[in-house]
Amino acid sequence: MFFENIYLTVLIWILIAFAGIFLAWIAFHLLSWTFLFILAMTVNFNKTYLTCNKFWRGCLNFAYWLLISFSRTHVHAQGFEKVPKDCRFMYICNHRSKFDNMIMSWVLRKEPIAFISKKENFKIPFVRRLIKRCCYLALDRGNIKSSLETIHTSVDFIKSGQATIGVFPEGTRSKDNKVHEFMPGCFKLATLSKCPIVVCSLEGSQNIHKNFPWKRTDVTFKMLEVIPADSVAQKKTVELSQETYNIIKADLEPDFTPEQESVSQK
Repeated sequence: MFFENIYLTVLIWILIAFAGIFLAWIAFHLLSWTFLFILAMTVNFNKTYLTCNKFWRGCLNFAYWLLISFSRTHVHAQGFEKVPKDCRFMYICNHRSKFDNMIMSWVLRKEPIAFISKKENFKIPFVRRLIKRCCYLALDRGNIKSSLETIHTSVDFIKSGQATIGVFPEGTRSKDNKVHEFMPGCFKLATLSKCPIVVCSLEGSQNIHKNFPWKRTDVTFKMLEVIPADSVAQKKTVELSQETYNIIKADLEPDFTPEQESVSQK
């Protein structure tokens, strides 16, 4: 009887401890999101921001970390040693989920990085203010003049050293987990700014929404290869598009060879 009471008491205290941890975790997230929401309301959405502020970048990455941790996502990152240290550049990556830019931004948080994002993302309440303040650039594919302005602003960011630019050249998320054709136009900012291109791959982010909340999701982010600035300057946008596409596709689809792709396009 004595030991039964001890076991019951221990079990009750363990349950109380777990309940306390869970409630503290919920309270932490609620307070964090409340703080970020109030902070975001101070951003003037109608203003154009041309300075990548460290404080606001930290706030955005904190928001990304909250989402990544809440979704039970574990990121395995490789290839940091390949990233140029003496200049700004262009990140190119495949696109598989809404978490992709969050994961990249969090992993690369020491680097001021601004993404070129579709204009629809700038309509999301609260989020649109934070990404606007962190110099994310809206891309209106149906408006050539607006697209050119976005490209030239990106070039200015790279040349002035304000920010590295992140781009998903597929233009939209892959629905079948394959790497789809890249849009050459986005590589114009690399040829105009004569900057290096860091080619990356993301694998596993497409499973986050399927696994949550019951399973942890492992995501692999690799910095595969760097195309030097002098090589970029000698190539056309179509050539850069095909080269980066081949690098990423070969990493994510081991059976792929560039020769197969050239045959399939004929």
